[in-house]
Amino acid sequence: MPLRVTKAKTVGNEKQLGLDALREKRWAEAADYLEKALNGSPSDVEIMNALAVAYSALGNGKAARTILGQAVRVSPECPETYKNLAVLLAREGRVLEAADNACQAVELSPSNPENVRVLRDVQELVRKLSHSTKKEKKLNRRIGGPTRTEINERLAKINSVIKKAQSISEQVPTLSLCMIVKNEEANLGSCLRSVKGIVNEIIIVDTGSTDRTPEIAQSYGAKVYHFPWTDNYAEARNKSLSYANGTWILILDADEQLDKSAGPVILKAIKEPVADAFALLFHNYMSENQGPDMFIHRTCRLFRNKLEYRYEGRVHERIVPSIERSGGKMAYLDAVIHHFGYMPAVMLERCKHERYVRLLEADLAENPNDPYCLYNLASVYITKGNYKEALGYLKKAEEYISRSHEFAAATYSHMAHAFCELGSPEEAINALERAQNKGICHPELNFAKGNALLGLGRYAEAITEFVSAVQLGQSNRWVGDPGAFGYKAYFGIASACMGLQDYQKAAEYAELVVKENPGDAKAHELLTIAYLRLGNTAQAEKHGKEWLRLSPGDARAVMGFAQVLQASGQFKEARNLYVSLLDLDCEAAELHFNLGVCAEALNELEDASRHFTRAIELQPDFVEAHTNLGRCHAKQGRISEALACFAHAVEIDPGYANAYFNAGDILYSAGRYEDAINVYQNGLMCYPNNPAAFLAIGNCYFRMGAYEAAIMGYRQALVLRPNYPEAEANLSKALQHVKSSV
Repeated sequence: MPLRVTKAKTVGNEKQLGLDALREKRWAEAADYLEKALNGSPSDVEIMNALAVAYSALGNGKAARTILGQAVRVSPECPETYKNLAVLLAREGRVLEAADNACQAVELSPSNPENVRVLRDVQELVRKLSHSTKKEKKLNRRIGGPTRTEINERLAKINSVIKKAQSISEQVPTLSLCMIVKNEEANLGSCLRSVKGIVNEIIIVDTGSTDRTPEIAQSYGAKVYHFPWTDNYAEARNKSLSYANGTWILILDADEQLDKSAGPVILKAIKEPVADAFALLFHNYMSENQGPDMFIHRTCRLFRNKLEYRYEGRVHERIVPSIERSGGKMAYLDAVIHHFGYMPAVMLERCKHERYVRLLEADLAENPNDPYCLYNLASVYITKGNYKEALGYLKKAEEYISRSHEFAAATYSHMAHAFCELGSPEEAINALERAQNKGICHPELNFAKGNALLGLGRYAEAITEFVSAVQLGQSNRWVGDPGAFGYKAYFGIASACMGLQDYQKAAEYAELVVKENPGDAKAHELLTIAYLRLGNTAQAEKHGKEWLRLSPGDARAVMGFAQVLQASGQFKEARNLYVSLLDLDCEAAELHFNLGVCAEALNELEDASRHFTRAIELQPDFVEAHTNLGRCHAKQGRISEALACFAHAVEIDPGYANAYFNAGDILYSAGRYEDAINVYQNGLMCYPNNPAAFLAIGNCYFRMGAYEAAIMGYRQALVLRPNYPEAEANLSKALQHVKSSV
C-alpha cells in the first residue's frame, strides 16, 4: 500500500521541484525542496502529504506521522491525509489505528476507489489479528495489544463503512473524464466543452506540454497531473485512471468530442447499467470537413472504475482484455464520439505514422502473433501508401484472425485494397473469396470485390458487387467505412457504367454520389465527362465548374472544363484555359490539338495549323491532328498539302473514316467528282451510317448529271436521318430532273 500524493496547482518553485523529485523517486532531494516549500506555505496540505511520502520512503516514519498529523489539524476534511496515515500506520503494525484512518478517508470520499482499496487492505490485516493463535493472543494481552472486542469493533465499523460506500456508489454514480495530453492547446477546449454537464470531474495527465495545455485544462476545472512520457500509452492511461474518484470512467483524447446526443445516453447507461463497460461509436474523419469521408468503429471508452480494469499495449492501447479477465460484462452503447486526429494535416503535423510504427513494432516483438497488432501496423502502412509492406502484415494477421475477430472483415478489405493498388486485382478477388469461405460477411468485402472486378474490366460483375454492398449495408448497423455501402459504392457503379458506355446510368449514379458527398471531385469529373458524351453541355458545364473549384491547380480539371466550353461553342474561353496550361509547362499533344480546334473554330487558321503541327510532333500517330491539319490546309487553298495529310492519317489508321470524308470534301470542291465518290465510299466502308457522306455522294452524281444515282444517295441519307432538310431538297431537285427528262 504505497503512500500517494496528488499534484495540483503549482504554488512556488520549491514545491514544483519537490514534486518533480518525488515523482522521480529522488527522496532526499524531494524532502529538501518540500521542507523549504512548507516554510513558505505552512498550511499547504498537498506539500505536507508529499513531504510525508518522502520521509516514509527515507525510512523516517516518525517524521512522516508528525507531518500528517499537522495536515489533519490544518485540514481535517482532507481524505488523502487519512489514507496516507492509514498506509503508514499499517506498515508499522499499528493496524487498528490504520483502520480508523482508512475508515475516515472513505467516509470523507466514499466514491474514491483508491480509498476503498486501502480500507479493504487494512480490513485483511485486522482479520489476521482476529485469527491469531492462542500464543499470539496471550502475548498481545501481555504487551497491551488490541483485545478481541476492539478487533471485532473495528471489523464491524469497516464493514459498515464499505457497505455505505458501495450503497452511495450504486445510488449516485459519478463520472470521471480521464485524458492524457501533450501540447493540445488547439483542441482541448473544444473537447472539454463537449463534456460540460456530463462528467463530475476531469482528470488530465500531461506528458510534457510546452504550450498552454495545462492552463486551458485548469480553466475548465480539471485536475492536472504531470507524468513523464515513457513511450507507452497504456502506462499514461493507467496513471490517469489512478487519480479518478468517479464510479465510472469516460476516456477521451483532446482531438475527440462527444456528440451533442451522447450525454443523455451515457448518463442513462451509468444510472441503469446493463454492463460493466461499454463500446462507444467513433466517427473518424479522414478529410478536413466533418462529412461522409470517415470510417466508423467501436471501442471501449466507458467503464466502471475498478482497480483491475487497466490498459495494455504501447499504442492502440486496450482495456477490454483486463475487463474480460476480471469477469466484467461488455455491451454496445450508441453514443457517438467525433474523432479528428486522422485528418491528413493532423497526421502529418504530429508525425503519428512514424511514432505508431515504432511502438507497434515494439509490441509485436513481444507478441509476434497478435492479429490486433499486425492489423494496426498494416493500417499505418496503408495510410502511408506502402502497400507492399502492409500486405506482409495482413497475410500474417490472416493466419491468426478468427471469423468473429473485430478486425476480420477489415483485414481482408485492406488486403484486397493493397493488392489492387499493387496491380493485382486477381489476388484481391482470391483473398476476398477466402474471407467468404471463412463465413465473414461485411458490405466492405462486396465493395472491395467490386473495385477488383472494375480493375479487370468486368463491369457487369462489378456492378453486381457494388449493388450487393449497398443492399447489405442497409440491412444492418455496420462499423467500418459507411461510404463502402453508400456514396463510394454508387461511384463504383457509375464507373462501371462508364466502362459499359451507359452514360445515362453513369450520370444517375454519380448524381447520387454528389447528393451524399457534394465535395467529391471525382464524381463531378465523371459527371462532366458523362454529360459531355450525352451532349448535355449545360450539365457538363455545371459539374465541370465544380470539378475545377474542388481541384485547384489540377491540370486535368482545367483541361476537362476547357473541353466542356469547347463543346458548347465557347472557343475563346476554352482557349484561355488551354493557354493557362501551356503557361504551367503542361505541354501535351492533346492540349495543342484542342488549341488548334479552338483556333480553327475562330477562323485563325495559321494558329490552328501551328498547334496541329505541334500535336503531330509530340505524337506522330495522332490521326485526328493529321486530319484537322489537312482541313486547315484546304481552307487556305493548299489542296495538295491537305490531301497529303489525309493520306498520312489513313496510313496510320486505315479505318479512320473522317480522313476519307474530309478528303472527299476537298475533291468535291475541286470538281473531281468521280474521285470524291471513290473516297466517300472508302469512308463508308469504315463508317456506313454517315448520312452526310451519302448526301455528298448524291451531290457528286447530281453534278455529273447522273440523277438516278443521285436519288439513291439522297434516299439513303434520309433513311439514316429522316429529318434531313438538305437531303430532302436535293432529292426533290433530282426527281424533277428525272421527270423533265422523260
